Amino acid sequence: MSAGPTTSSMILYGVTTFLDNKMLANNERIGQVKNPNTVFSCIHPCEVSLSRYIVGLMKNFRASSDILVMMLIYIERLLERLNFEYMAQKGTDPILFTSFNAHKITLTAFLLAFIY
Repeated sequence: MSAGPTTSSMILYGVTTFLDNKMLANNERIGQVKNPNTVFSCIHPCEVSLSRYIVGLMKNFRASSDILVMMLIYIERLLERLNFEYMAQKGTDPILFTSFNAHKITLTAFLLAFIY
């Protein structure tokens, strides 16, 4: 009898798939909106896939899967906050989670979730 996937691996798969899909969908919108530069923006997109990046963080920090859930919450809150502040300064387009900022935002949210 083979063992099925663990809860931890299912959470990892779910979170990485969700963030990858969100990033890819927003990458397609880059031409339609002017994605403003933030402290998380890069000049070139990262060559490492976001899924692989998150798996590396989990492995190197020896983090549990509950960190991923908190990380996801922090990412959503951070993007919401950035958009709110940008719109308050008369910004017109939303700040998108793209391949130009996803890795830095993910690292920031991961470290916050890991520490707190």
